Amino acid sequence: MTRGITADHIALVRRLCDVDISTDGGLACVTEWQLDPETGTDGSRLLVVDCEDGAVTSLPSGPAHTRAGRWSPTGRTLALLGGDAESMQLWLWDSAQASMVRLTDEPAGVAGPCSWSPDGRAVVYPRAMEASGQSFLGARAFTITGDTYKVDGRDVTADRATVNLQIHSIVDGSVRTLTSPGSIDSNCTWSPDGRWIAFLSDRDSGPTWAAGPALWLADSVDGSLRRLTDGIGLVEAPAWSPDSRSIAFIANSNRHNHSGNHEIRAVTVDGVQRSLTAALDISFGICVESDDARGYGDATLVWRDGAGIFCGFSVGGSTRIGVLPTGDIGEDIRPQAVEVVSGDRTVLSFAVAASTGRVAFVASDPSSPGELSVVESSGLDERILTGRNDSWLSGVDLASVTRVSVDAADGTYIDAWVMTPPGDSVAEAPALLSVHGGPHWPTGWRFSFENQRLAAQGYVICVSNPRGSQGYGEAFSRAIVGAWGDRDYLDVLAVAEYLAGRSDTDAARIAIGGASYGGYLTCWAIGHSNLFAAAIAENAVTDLRSYALTTADGGAFIAEDLGSLPWEDPQLYVRLSPLTYAPAMCTPLLLVHGERDHNCPINQSEQMYTVLRRHGRDVTFLRIPGEGHLMVLEASLERRRQRWVVLDEFLRTHLTP
Repeated sequence: MTRGITADHIALVRRLCDVDISTDGGLACVTEWQLDPETGTDGSRLLVVDCEDGAVTSLPSGPAHTRAGRWSPTGRTLALLGGDAESMQLWLWDSAQASMVRLTDEPAGVAGPCSWSPDGRAVVYPRAMEASGQSFLGARAFTITGDTYKVDGRDVTADRATVNLQIHSIVDGSVRTLTSPGSIDSNCTWSPDGRWIAFLSDRDSGPTWAAGPALWLADSVDGSLRRLTDGIGLVEAPAWSPDSRSIAFIANSNRHNHSGNHEIRAVTVDGVQRSLTAALDISFGICVESDDARGYGDATLVWRDGAGIFCGFSVGGSTRIGVLPTGDIGEDIRPQAVEVVSGDRTVLSFAVAASTGRVAFVASDPSSPGELSVVESSGLDERILTGRNDSWLSGVDLASVTRVSVDAADGTYIDAWVMTPPGDSVAEAPALLSVHGGPHWPTGWRFSFENQRLAAQGYVICVSNPRGSQGYGEAFSRAIVGAWGDRDYLDVLAVAEYLAGRSDTDAARIAIGGASYGGYLTCWAIGHSNLFAAAIAENAVTDLRSYALTTADGGAFIAEDLGSLPWEDPQLYVRLSPLTYAPAMCTPLLLVHGERDHNCPINQSEQMYTVLRRHGRDVTFLRIPGEGHLMVLEASLERRRQRWVVLDEFLRTHLTP
């Protein structure tokens, strides 16, 4: 037994996600991601698991990487993505056979999971179409005439890859194009009666700041198209009603509005739309964040005959599965979501067996990255099926995690989670207060490799959900709209003061850190307080004006969250920018930034570094090439190690007595 997690354990972590379950509930499949220590990059494998005894079946030899399995509705045949780092194709495996068959040979690959026709005779899938990469001006010189021209983590190019939908017959192997190229079509799903295929697409608007993917219908026979939503509001996780008359989806009125509740709506095939959850102060499809990419954009809805809509939602630092009884569209909807999976954990992915209602899901908690489990739709007979992380976890002594409630001094209590180093307790240990990003995505009951790694070095780690976090009702989440750094900073400060008053922490050795908005609030905190001995701001926002004018979405998100654009209220943008208060900062600061970050561009850290250097402050700037905004979640092993070396030395330097 080692004292705790070290950096070398990162290659042992198995991250399970993207669950599917057979119609009869007998077999589940789940994608497992793991860092390859030789290549330093992620690899995926698809696991097939017996839902009774947990036996794992290995797929026959075939492609190097497999993922995104989808069971046929008529049996135990599995369609999946398989390939290498360059291209994924669609493969077919009959669970009774010893070999797989490749279905597609798309030049640019298959861009996402397929959907089966209800008779099991065909699949529809998104086909990638590569950007030409050509310019009449010569290599790497190009003009821009549209709104969006860059994507996080990628080089800026003149044109973009597109995705259109193809239908492949399992019976005779024929392929036909369902949607024309030129847009990005995704999330395709076949209606139960076989007539329609619902999908998301930007084909009506193209890539703009105002509009995004809308919900579309395609006639599966003649290919005629119909748009069902306006493209302004959020659309995620389309799910057909059992009678094929309506589609449920996660929505809000503006896709850039992250502070309001994400509700569940239903729209008929004729375009009549209504909210199913307006009476509930619940945000659906929101996941508790951590330091791996699972749960971001992976929302799921399943509309099951006789039961209702299975959905995920966040509650106080946990993510749960519930069933929303629907009745018939047009009747009043009972304002409740009956919980099927609850408790102090985060559900990262789930699927529901069509004929039995059995639910297969992956859930993580502070002691586990997550395993595959099943439960009946009643919430009874829950069983863990896999133990993919058991072996390496049995060899380490994990830090313990306790939730506390911190008085914010105005009658509001803030949830916080304190992680104490493994082994014997040490009085007056150094501490790190980690501030989550978003700013609206919550933290809480979920495994964090990075926090465990730091706790093993002797730090007390604390995370919290200040105002602005989802999972506590819409008023709590919207409390920072138009007021970044005001109320949420006071909440963070209250948590820091709580840490300082603990007998196991040294009040003189508390650091603060965070990524993205967590980096923003870190910089804001050290511009308004001298409480902290050190600070780490990763991929942070420091100057709101330049951020709004250089981020990939053209400032659409910040305009929604602050209520204005920079030229409409310049004083607000100056007042709420941490850069404004940089001359007063005395806390040693480590800036970390990916050079391909187009969400919070690297100029944000460059400006802060320049001002602090001009004022003779203790500031270090780590630039990481080849990585984007989500580098903390999905960076290569080499880049992770580079970050660890600098970050660990910075903390040792400033938190050692």
